Amino acid sequence: MSKARDLGSLINSTAAGKNFVINGDFNINQRNATSTTSAWAFLADRWKTTSFSGSATWSISTIAENIFSNQTSNKAIRITSSSSSNDHGFQQSMEDVRSLAGQTVTVSFWARSSGTSYTVDLVELMQYFGSGGSANVYTYGSTSGKTITSSWSRLSFNITLPSISGKTIGPGNYLNLRIDPVTVLPSGEWIEITHVQLEAGSSATAFSLSSGDIQGELAKCQRYYQRMSGAGSGVIGSKNNATTTYFIVPLKVNMRSAPSMASSAVGELVLSALNGSTTYAATSFSSNRSSPWSASFGIGQGTSDGGTGDAGILLLDSANGWVEFSAEL
Repeated sequence: MSKARDLGSLINSTAAGKNFVINGDFNINQRNATSTTSAWAFLADRWKTTSFSGSATWSISTIAENIFSNQTSNKAIRITSSSSSNDHGFQQSMEDVRSLAGQTVTVSFWARSSGTSYTVDLVELMQYFGSGGSANVYTYGSTSGKTITSSWSRLSFNITLPSISGKTIGPGNYLNLRIDPVTVLPSGEWIEITHVQLEAGSSATAFSLSSGDIQGELAKCQRYYQRMSGAGSGVIGSKNNATTTYFIVPLKVNMRSAPSMASSAVGELVLSALNGSTTYAATSFSSNRSSPWSASFGIGQGTSDGGTGDAGILLLDSANGWVEFSAEL
């Protein structure tokens, strides 16, 4: 009986739905992002860089396998300072400000530094009440005694979120987790963090993916962002006129809202006749219509070919070619 109870406890500690953070191990990366020096830019799926002073590079680094308990991937986010500055971090916005409201929660993650020991600067949960809603509410975890050293260690922070009773909730509301690892990071030094978890309760349990498995985690990420990419991949469309072809794309999962659309440089996109015998360099990309389950866009070409209703194929001409659909918070 004791063994059965222990097994049940282990299953519950890694159950799907426990971790409110999506892609906490940074393994899903539909943008194929390797690094950025831009603040407020998306990197691995669902994660956005934050910075308020100085400059830094955020990158997805590869770490050793099996170096800490319940490790699900070998990816981490690395923040490398290029000036002695502060407030370099990252954040994730999670749908619905009602999430965990009025509860004590635990934020946990594994971290290490390039050599120097640092006291953790900030772990913050922000309740955003949406367009026309109540003012933002910021709540912080105590960082007293929490240090990042050159060895991997798991840090945890308790936060009691205020009740939302009496608050006005508008469209687009969310709960935002922001982590700023250190107050001042000297130039050239770095911090790595991985396996980020936000869960109900006052204790950090074993890390688990939000969905419980990799396929489910990808689907959760695709609710907010999807990308068509990969050399040789394509989609069939129909010509609106001799120089413009429109494409309707069924989205892989229903998205949070009707997505916006964008593409790589049009030089990475190629139009082809249905038989593939003639190709044309794309000259323009234009969004048409979208819904949470499908989207359409137009691709222009410089050479007239075919008539209205003729079929055409959009080819992503290289590994750099892509069309994206975004419903990010």
